[in-house]
Amino acid sequence: MNNAIVTDLSATARAPELKVRFRLVRAGIVNVHKFANVEFPCAGGRVVFRGPNGSGKSRGMDMLFPFLLTGDRRRMGSGSSGAVTVDSLMRVMLGKDSNRVGYVWAEYKNGDGDYRTVGAYLKYSRNTSTSDVHFFITELRVGHGLQLMDDTRHPLSRAQLGELVGPHNITQQSTEHGNRVAQELFGVTDDAGRARLAAAFGVMYNLRSPDFGAKYRAKDVTRLLTESLPLMPDATIRSAGLSLDNLQDTREQQQHIEEASRHASETLQVYRGYITTVLAKETLGLTHAMTSAEDAAAAEQSARNQETDARALLQQKDKEAFELKEQIIKLNADKAALEKSPAYQDALAFVDRRNMVAALKGSAVSELSSWWRMSNGVDAAVKRAMADAETVAETGDNLSQAVRETGTCAVDAGLDHTFPVFSVSVAPGASRPVNVRRTVEAEPVVEVHDGVPSVTVNPVDSVTVTDKLAALRIAADSKQGVAEARLETALRLINDERSVRLVEQGSQKAERDAHAGRAAAVSAAEQADAARLALGVAWAGWAQGPATSTLFGEVDWATTALSSLLTDGILPPVHELDGFGESVAADAVEHVAVTAQQVRNRRTAFIDERDLLTAQQDKLVGNETPAPERSSWVSVADGPAFWETVDFRPGVPEHIQDAVESALRASGILAATVTEDGVRPVTGELIVSSRGTVAVRSLTEILSADAAGSGVAEILGRIGFNDPTCPVNIQEDGSWHAGPLTGRSPITPAQHIGAAARERTRRARLEEIDIQLSEITTLLIVCDEDAAAATALRTAIRVQVAAAPNLYRGYPSGHCQQHRRNDGGCLVAGGCRSR
Repeated sequence: MNNAIVTDLSATARAPELKVRFRLVRAGIVNVHKFANVEFPCAGGRVVFRGPNGSGKSRGMDMLFPFLLTGDRRRMGSGSSGAVTVDSLMRVMLGKDSNRVGYVWAEYKNGDGDYRTVGAYLKYSRNTSTSDVHFFITELRVGHGLQLMDDTRHPLSRAQLGELVGPHNITQQSTEHGNRVAQELFGVTDDAGRARLAAAFGVMYNLRSPDFGAKYRAKDVTRLLTESLPLMPDATIRSAGLSLDNLQDTREQQQHIEEASRHASETLQVYRGYITTVLAKETLGLTHAMTSAEDAAAAEQSARNQETDARALLQQKDKEAFELKEQIIKLNADKAALEKSPAYQDALAFVDRRNMVAALKGSAVSELSSWWRMSNGVDAAVKRAMADAETVAETGDNLSQAVRETGTCAVDAGLDHTFPVFSVSVAPGASRPVNVRRTVEAEPVVEVHDGVPSVTVNPVDSVTVTDKLAALRIAADSKQGVAEARLETALRLINDERSVRLVEQGSQKAERDAHAGRAAAVSAAEQADAARLALGVAWAGWAQGPATSTLFGEVDWATTALSSLLTDGILPPVHELDGFGESVAADAVEHVAVTAQQVRNRRTAFIDERDLLTAQQDKLVGNETPAPERSSWVSVADGPAFWETVDFRPGVPEHIQDAVESALRASGILAATVTEDGVRPVTGELIVSSRGTVAVRSLTEILSADAAGSGVAEILGRIGFNDPTCPVNIQEDGSWHAGPLTGRSPITPAQHIGAAARERTRRARLEEIDIQLSEITTLLIVCDEDAAAATALRTAIRVQVAAAPNLYRGYPSGHCQQHRRNDGGCLVAGGCRSR
C-alpha cells in the first residue's frame, strides 16, 4: 500500500464550473450557545467570522462546518479550546429552564436556481444532561416557507418540524445523513466518491484549526494535503505491476518495428529519383501557390503582430488592475486600523457626548422657560397685590372718615364715646435685584423686581372699634326710647289739660273716667307681666331644649341676646329677639351646607375616577398594552417606543429582567422613540446613536429586536450590558450611565418588555381596576347616604328655627306696631289706644 504525496503547491488547480454544483449562500443559528437568532450571508459561497476573543467565532464554526455536512458529533471542536459537544453548547445560557431547543442550518443553491437547506434540530434536557440531534434536508428555505420559530419567538418542536419538512426527510443517524448530503449536494452515490468526499471533509477539519492558521508553513500544507489523500486501492497497484511484467515483450516488438523501418527507407531511396522528376513538374505549379501562400503568411504575420501587441496591452491592464486591487486591500486594512484606533473611538465618544450635551441643553431650555413663566406669574401677582393695597388704603381712608363722623354725631347727641383714631397705611415693598438669563446662550443680566407691599392697620384689632360702635348703637337706641317716652308724656299732659277742662265741666264724669282708666292700666300691666313671663319661659325652654343642642351644637349663650334671660331670668328687649333663631342656627346651617357641598364634591370626584377607570378597563379588555409612564423631559412620540421593539431572550433570569427594565426606564431609553438614527427622547436629540460605539458586551446578550423594529439590532449593539467602558451602559444591578449622567433606579418587576410581562401587567391592572371600581361603588353609596343625612339635618334645623317663640305670639291683640318697638312692648300704663 502506498500513499500519494502532493508536492507541487504552485500549480494552479481550477475546478470546472459546473452549473449544477451547489454553493453555500446562507447559514444560521437559532437558540444555541450564546446565539439567539442570527443569520450569516455567504456571498460567493464564502463567509468570514471576525470578532474579539470570546465573541463566539470558533463555536459558530464548530456548529456549522463541517458538522452539518458530516453529522459527526465526535469532531465538532477545532482543537483550540478543549472538547466541544452539543451538550456543552446547549448548556450555555440555559438559565432556570429544564429543556432547551435550538437549530443550526445552512442553505445551498445551484446554477439552476434549486435550493437545499441542511439543518440539525438540537434538544437538551437538564434532567438527563444529554442532547438529541435530528438532521434534515429539504428544498424549503428558512424564512421562505420554513419558519424555525413560532409566533411567540420560541423554536419549533420536533413534531412541528416534521409537519413542515416531512418525517421522511429527518433522521438521527449521522451515517444516513452523510450519505444523503453526498447524494443531494455533491451527486456522489458510490463508495469511491464518498471516500473522496470524506477526505475533503478531513482537509476541512484540519484547515479550520486556529493552530494551523497561526503557525503557517508551506511544508505543513504539503504534509496536511498528503495525509488527507485517501490510500491507493490494491487493484490499482496490481494493475501497475502487471504492466511492468510486460515491458520485455514491448521492447522486442519495438526492435521489429525499427527493422521494418530500415527496409522501408531503402525502398524509399529507389523511388526518390522517380519522385524527383515527377515533383519537378509540379514545382512550377507550386511556385505560384507559394507566392500566394507567402502573401497570406505576410498577412498572417501582421495579424499575429497585432495580436502580440494586444496581449501586451492586456497584460499591462491586468498588472494595473492587480495593483489597484492591492491598493484597495491596503486601504481596507488602513480603514480597519483607523476604526480600531483610540482617536477614532474618542471621536465616536465625542459625538455621543455632544449628543448628550445637546440633550442637557434641551432640558435647560425647558427649565429656563418654566422659570420665566413662574417669574412672570410672580410679577403679575405682585402687581395685583399693589393694586389691592391701593384699594385697601382707599377703603381705610373711607372707614376712618366714617369713624370720625360717627364720633361727631355722638357728641352732638350728648353721648360719650372713646373711639380710637383708625388709619390704614400702605408701604411699597422693597425691590430686589435678580441675575437672570433670557436664553441659555445669553449672558446673565441684573433685573430689578418689585417687592410685595405691606399694609398696616391701626389699631391692629378692629374688634375694639366694632364693639364700641355696637355700644354706641345701644346707647343711641336707649336715648331714642327716652325721647319718645318724653314726647308721649308731653302729649299725655296736653290731653290731661283738656281733660281738666272737661272735668271742670263735669267732675263726676271725669272722676268715673279716671277711676275706669286706673283699672284698665292695672289690668294692662298685669297682662304685660304675664306676657313677658310666658315669652321668657318659652325662649328659655327653646334654648335649653335637647333639639336645639342636638341640631345647633355647642352655642355660647353668654354672647347672645338670651344671656340675661338664661343667667338672671331677665328678658332682653324684644327687638333684640327679632330673627334670633336664624342667627343662632346660622353656624349649623352653614356647617350643613359645607358638608353637603363636600359630599357633592366627593361624589363628583368618585364618578370622574370611575369613568376614567372604566375607560382604562375597556382598553385593557381589548388587549391594548399599557404604556410606561414617560419622564417629564421625554417629548418625542412619533414612532415606536423602545419597549415596543424588543423582547427578552429565553432563559434570562427574572431578577435581571426586572433590573434592566428599571434602569432603562430611569435613563429615559424605555419610553423614548426609536428612529433610523437611534433612540430619540427629545426632538433633534439622541440618547443612543445607531452609528455610535459598538459595545464589547451589549444588550443583545439578553434582548432581541422585534422584526418590526427598524435598526433596533444596531441600537442594542451600542448599549452596553455590564460594560462600564461603553458610553451608554446598563448594569444587571439596576444602575446605568449615559455619557456624564449616572443613576440607579429602585428595581420593580418588569412590566413592559416582552409579551409575557405586558400580559401579566395587563391582568394585574384589570384586577386593580375591579377592586377600585368596587370600592368606588361602596363610596358612592356612602355619599348618597351622607347627602340624605345632610338634607334631613337641614330640614330638622329649619323646623327647629320655625319652632322658636314668636316675638308677638304672647302679646294681646290690637297692639300697634309702634309700641312693639319699645322695650315693654305696647303694655304701657293705661294700655294701648286702638286706632
